[in-house]
Amino acid sequence: MQHILLAKQMPADLLLIDDKAGRMTAKEHSLTLMGTLGILELAEIQGQIDLSKVLQKLLQTNIKLSPSLIRDALTRHQQRCQSIEHPS
Repeated sequence: MQHILLAKQMPADLLLIDDKAGRMTAKEHSLTLMGTLGILELAEIQGQIDLSKVLQKLLQTNIKLSPSLIRDALTRHQQRCQSIEHPS
């Protein structure tokens, strides 16, 4: 909760947070937030990483990410790859 209070006091443009309860509280306080997957997706969009490779390595650690969030991120990754390979 301290990070949410600090973000409100600063005020912060963005709160980096993964924990579900913290995210819900941050939303209640109308804070803009992003988690690990969001940061990784931004890095991929900027051409800094390959999301699927980074996620493979990340999932070998003790990080706790929702399987549905991972699946959604990989789906968006595939869509980005397809749009690059087959532009409209």
